[in-house]
Amino acid sequence: MRVPSFLLLVFLPLCATLSHSPDPLLLPSRNQSQFDRSLSTIPVSTSAVRSTVSTAAAGDTVLWEAAGEVLVQNWVADGWWLKRPLTLQCSDKEATGERCTVDARGSRMVLWIENTDTSGVTGPIELIGLKITGGGYSTSATTTTGGILILNSDVVMTDCEITSNSGSTTHPGGSAAGAIYIEASNVELNQVSFSDNLATSPAGFHSRDIFGNTGVVVMRGCNFEGGLESQPTNIFLAGARVTFKSSCEAGDVGVPISLELPTLNDGTLNIVGTVASYAQDSSSCEQCYPGSYSSPFAQHCTLCPTGKFNELPGGTSIAACLNCTAGYFSATSGTVTCEGCPAGTSSAIIAASTSFACSTCPTGKTSDTAASACSRCDNGFFKSAVGNGACDRCDLVVAGSTATRDVLPASEDTCICWFGEVLAIDRCLDCPPEGTECAETGLTLESMKLLPGFWRTSPSSIDVLKCSNEAACIGNENSTCFTGHRGPLCELCEDGFALTAGACLSCEDGGVSTAIGGVVVTLLILSLAAWCFSRRRVEQLKSLADGNGLSFTKTGLGYVQIIATLSSTLLVEFGPYFGGLTKILAAFNLDFVSFLPLGCVTNMDHHSRLLMYTLVVAVFDLFCIVVRQKMLSRKAGQMLLTAVFFINSLLLPQISMTIFDTFPCQKFDGDYGSFLVIDKTIDCTSAAHANRVSEIASWGLMLTMIGAMVTARNERADGKYSEKSGLTDALLVFVQVGGILLAMAIAVYERNVLVQERALEDQERLSDKAKVVPAEKIEMVRSGSKT
Repeated sequence: MRVPSFLLLVFLPLCATLSHSPDPLLLPSRNQSQFDRSLSTIPVSTSAVRSTVSTAAAGDTVLWEAAGEVLVQNWVADGWWLKRPLTLQCSDKEATGERCTVDARGSRMVLWIENTDTSGVTGPIELIGLKITGGGYSTSATTTTGGILILNSDVVMTDCEITSNSGSTTHPGGSAAGAIYIEASNVELNQVSFSDNLATSPAGFHSRDIFGNTGVVVMRGCNFEGGLESQPTNIFLAGARVTFKSSCEAGDVGVPISLELPTLNDGTLNIVGTVASYAQDSSSCEQCYPGSYSSPFAQHCTLCPTGKFNELPGGTSIAACLNCTAGYFSATSGTVTCEGCPAGTSSAIIAASTSFACSTCPTGKTSDTAASACSRCDNGFFKSAVGNGACDRCDLVVAGSTATRDVLPASEDTCICWFGEVLAIDRCLDCPPEGTECAETGLTLESMKLLPGFWRTSPSSIDVLKCSNEAACIGNENSTCFTGHRGPLCELCEDGFALTAGACLSCEDGGVSTAIGGVVVTLLILSLAAWCFSRRRVEQLKSLADGNGLSFTKTGLGYVQIIATLSSTLLVEFGPYFGGLTKILAAFNLDFVSFLPLGCVTNMDHHSRLLMYTLVVAVFDLFCIVVRQKMLSRKAGQMLLTAVFFINSLLLPQISMTIFDTFPCQKFDGDYGSFLVIDKTIDCTSAAHANRVSEIASWGLMLTMIGAMVTARNERADGKYSEKSGLTDALLVFVQVGGILLAMAIAVYERNVLVQERALEDQERLSDKAKVVPAEKIEMVRSGSKT
């Protein structure tokens, strides 16, 4: 209960005697924690500071960003009421050195501080960096002040200025203060300056700066100046006691030992009261712990907020709390060191205050601890999982892979092959030595380009073959053939085209007329030959036959024909010089059919051509024998047989090569098949081609015809059998019997070969089951992984 003012002079000595009881000091003891307040900082502007203070929770800090704007207290006559334990701090003071001002403009009390909070939160009401001015309050009540009225509260004021305030009362026993009136409160004043304040009362119970009715006042580094000479009292102690303490430096809490009391009535500080009202503190300053800081005259250390840290003790301001750098965070107040983001995460946020700032690394990226950014897997590595984990090596899933595509390597599908290599399902293989373009990385079998003149069975084949007619093969990824060409090595013709001298010509561009014209020309040549065999040319022909000219001609032509067909018959690719020579000598082959586009008028494969060659020659020879027997004289007949033998000798190499061309087959990779080298329309595994009996029969028929002509030439003048033909007769028997035996031997041989090939294929299929390539890898190759 407040002591009536008119009794103050009577009971003042007694109050001074009773004031020796222990102080209810606000500072924690050395064994107590320095941190006894929660930290929830609310930054506000001047326009919002009043409403924020009224709604803030106990223990909060309201950070007033005034920016030079004055808060005019004009809404209530008896002061702006602060009623719960919180901190009102001016952020401008630390940033610019300016205080935040509350101005009552000379007509009201500035502040009324009375803690009525029932939340259970302990602690003082703190005012930091404020300027209290313009208070002017006059009343007839027993107590009054123009600046700050403090009732039943613990209050700490730091670095404040209280100036130009006045309070007066007309009550006969009333008391007044210009700056602060204290009743039943514990007040700490740290570096608070008082100036030009005024107070009046009829009984003289007034002080221009502080009037302490009851309670405890602790002052550190306060400054009192100004005022009227008629009112020299700075502090009036009616029942309160005052303790003077030296201020600790910024970064410390507590006070140093040894303190000199101020001199009373020395013209600077005037205190009304007894000397017993003063006390001297003997505690010492202590540095704030790491993770905290304190401003001058602070009675407790403030924890560094979340997102910041302080490794060193003795922080003098919030500037001692450094921001957590990228890759780190601080989720709690008072952090000494920030915590790094876990491996597999990263954060680019400065001053991150939660672990949620650490983002999980996506697929294709990884990180170590405390990473500011996730890094892409190195070339030749990939990572298909998010978050933590190392990147996987490409060569463990794609044999030989040492590179990845220029995209985020988020799966094994990004593993590619280096230049000079090509991806074949699950491994990197060397590109074929010729016929391909492999100068870039990331090639697959499907994306591998073929040069002109080369061909392969499919885009998934690595077996690149050179075309016999290079102009027919365009190349590219899909082994494109030139217009009119198709099939293996582009050697077959599309519908409406006919094969002529190795090239497919359009039947619409005169192919039919060319075929018919060729047949006519052939007949003309035969007619000319017949004319040469007329009676008028018999002597010339006989002269040629008796000499060496005929033998030289047929021997030379036969030799040239055989040399020209060696490459196709033996499946040998000669060098550029000899190979070029054989192409030139091919002009002497008497294969008139290949130069005629017969495909425009009839479908003729190699089997048909073989049959035509052998039967036509045999029929021609038989026709000549009949003519010789029935129509010509012996002399003319003999000459006819000589001419037939000459023609047969010319045709025999070509017919022989045609027969030999029936056997060589070319097997292509995969399931593309095996085809006759000379005619890719014929499947070597088909029943039509496998029946070699027809071939042997053709051979036997031709040889029989030749034997018949030899016998006819050697017969006697009377047309009877001559003993000279005995060897020929034996050979004819051998041809018939040997042909049958040879056909049987070939059939047995081919059956055994077929059984062995099937057994080998079965064994390969069984072994492949243990290394089946996953469907997704096949799809990877088919989809392409080109850079």
